[in-house]
Amino acid sequence: MPWRAGELIVEAMPSGFLSMDADWRITYVNQAGVAILGFSREELVGEDFWEVFPANVDNEFGRAYRRAVTTGEPVNV
Repeated sequence: MPWRAGELIVEAMPSGFLSMDADWRITYVNQAGVAILGFSREELVGEDFWEVFPANVDNEFGRAYRRAVTTGEPVNV
């Protein structure tokens, strides 16, 4: 199972990792992400990113994130 191997790598990363689907629903967060964000996986997975993190709606990070999703191009913040 390729995803299982990828999940092991993502879990071993010291950097926080969070993934979302096309509707901005959080689908996964690694343990480092849990530690950084201060929420449990159960509190995050399945939730709308913008509802969990409303401060990001209009800040530079949020604008860059939406631009990256819309254009498919990488952005730096």
